[in-house]
Amino acid sequence: MKDTRSRTSLFARCWLVPGLILIFAGACQGDGGAEEPTPTTTEEPTPVVEEPTAAEEPTAAAEPADPAALTAALARIPDGDRDRQPPTDVDPQAGRTTFDGLCAACHGAGGAGDGPAAKMLDPGPGNFSDPGRNRRTTAGQKAWIVTHGVGGGSAMPPFEAALSRAQIWNVVAVIEELAPSPEQPTDAAPGEPPAAAAP
Repeated sequence: MKDTRSRTSLFARCWLVPGLILIFAGACQGDGGAEEPTPTTTEEPTPVVEEPTAAEEPTAAAEPADPAALTAALARIPDGDRDRQPPTDVDPQAGRTTFDGLCAACHGAGGAGDGPAAKMLDPGPGNFSDPGRNRRTTAGQKAWIVTHGVGGGSAMPPFEAALSRAQIWNVVAVIEELAPSPEQPTDAAPGEPPAAAAP
């Protein structure tokens, strides 16, 4: 039997991402069209001259996911789960729908950790489009993390109460497709099979 604190914690974490999305959406909409106050002085504002820059710096996304929290989570995975293989009836299209609804807000549609809520998270969400990072974890490890969350200060919640085992494996199939392998062309859309090679 789980204690009340565990249920409260699970409840709070399951509502963290949707809550952040609502806050983010409200902040992006502005103040609802309130009028600007009119200045009371008659002085002309001094024009601001911006210096041209050689190259615009890209806006920084959230800090990358905390490797210590992920490493600790991976260490907690039982051996049987670590090496677990996906079932044969995995449905990546259904997984894409689930990923878009629950994961893309933080991880981004392409899995790069650049979703609209990512800027509010510290540490930031994992980047599944990085082939090195994506290939360092097994399908079983990914399924365990989606099921149980990361913990250790990470915003990655457990989805065991929200998703069935089949839905979790469908999401894992999408995550594994987000990072191109050496054989997969990089122009393939995330979640879609790679284009057939020319004969």
